[in-house]
Amino acid sequence: MKRVLVVDDNAMVRQVLKEFLSKKGYDVGEASGGAEAIITFDEFQPDLMLLDIKMPDMDGLEVLQKISAKSSHVRIIMLTAVNDDIIGREALELGAADFLIKPIDLGQVQTHLDVYGVLQSD
Repeated sequence: MKRVLVVDDNAMVRQVLKEFLSKKGYDVGEASGGAEAIITFDEFQPDLMLLDIKMPDMDGLEVLQKISAKSSHVRIIMLTAVNDDIIGREALELGAADFLIKPIDLGQVQTHLDVYGVLQSD
């Protein structure tokens, strides 16, 4: 079973994504902040991360750098409420596969799962 780690300080965002991904057959982990994300990543070993950029304890870009240094196999898609091309470009330069603008469109999430090869095998 493919694993997806959802990292967002907003509990509602995490819940919506967790329910959506679970219904699609993914094993879903979650973290409410950057420090927790790094610990959970090590334990959970996801194939994909959906990672919020703006979090109070640790910026998502910092988490992205730390995770990218640990693993080259995980795909990381950044989530942001701010439509800012500079932040998006920086995330891509730091190793993110892509980024999505909030509010999250679940159809876009599915497209990204398809595009980045995290299709759930039957």
